[in-house]
Amino acid sequence: MIRELKEILRKIKDEYDLPPSVEVRLKYSLKEPKVARGVVLKRNLCGWDVVGEVVIREDGSFELKSQKALYLKRLNEVPGLLRSEAVKFVAKVYNEHGAGRRKLDDAFVVSSRRRFYVITLVDSLTNRVEHVGIIAGMFKGRKKGLISHLVILPEYRRKGYAERAVEMLVSMMEAEGIRRAWCVVRKDNEPAMRLFEKLGFRAVAEKEEDGIVIVRMERSLA
Repeated sequence: MIRELKEILRKIKDEYDLPPSVEVRLKYSLKEPKVARGVVLKRNLCGWDVVGEVVIREDGSFELKSQKALYLKRLNEVPGLLRSEAVKFVAKVYNEHGAGRRKLDDAFVVSSRRRFYVITLVDSLTNRVEHVGIIAGMFKGRKKGLISHLVILPEYRRKGYAERAVEMLVSMMEAEGIRRAWCVVRKDNEPAMRLFEKLGFRAVAEKEEDGIVIVRMERSLA
């Protein structure tokens, strides 16, 4: 069995092209005698980081799941994209998948007082980068911080990325001393309404524009 496991571990390292700095350590459970589970570790300067988990079944099949870190990257910091490419990415994502009535153009993304971010995932194991959406905020030197232009690409929705991105932006606001965050949401955009309500935002005002009800939502910050 030990020889078989060593062979399976070699296959895992080959299939996922794991570098020498990565190790897989297995552990067993009496509740699952026919399954070996383990953690994937990556060496750093101080020791080891857990970057994933692996399951090896009795038939020799295996599954490796790596951890992914979420970042909000300014337009000049987006991995794999030049600033000009990041600007076009923001406009394209919003215009094709956003709920806003007005289209974005490159000039607005560049000149706006809003800070636009590309929501970026980085695989802790392979360092693979995925751009999953966009978000913007306007809070520098203000008493209230605005959250706007939140869009997650369809293939990445329902994974919690929108919630994490909003919370990260709120944390930035708190670091700037902002005491209140706000956003505007179309009332018929039920997923967005539920998201902000879940994050502690409450409706404070409504107005109608061209037959569409727009809700202003606010949240107190620490």
